[in-house]
Amino acid sequence: MKTKPRQMLIALSAGGDKLELAEEGLGLEHGEELMVRLAMRLLHKQFRLAFGGSLVEQEAPLTEHLINAALNWQSAQPIDSLADSREESVGINDPTTWPIVNYSAWPLYLKIDPQRRASLV
Repeated sequence: MKTKPRQMLIALSAGGDKLELAEEGLGLEHGEELMVRLAMRLLHKQFRLAFGGSLVEQEAPLTEHLINAALNWQSAQPIDSLADSREESVGINDPTTWPIVNYSAWPLYLKIDPQRRASLV
């Protein structure tokens, strides 16, 4: 099984705010769980994911959950499948090979600690 994500990029969007979800008898945690499960299924099918979200909003941890899902997906890959040729590997300087990309809004991304940002690349 190859670990390089397909070139198709799928954009994820949040499922709504507290009031919208409450009208349906749901909480934010339900929407977040759905998004993480969907992200994991798509990653297992080798799709690339893009989403907006902030790493500085502690009350809305969906971004952190999605990043953790991608890290879990990557660590679950068989070691021999990670040893693909250089052409098929994930390139640190090539966002088109990244399995998941976060587009944090300006100026929120400026608040992300440089060490934290570096740990995600």
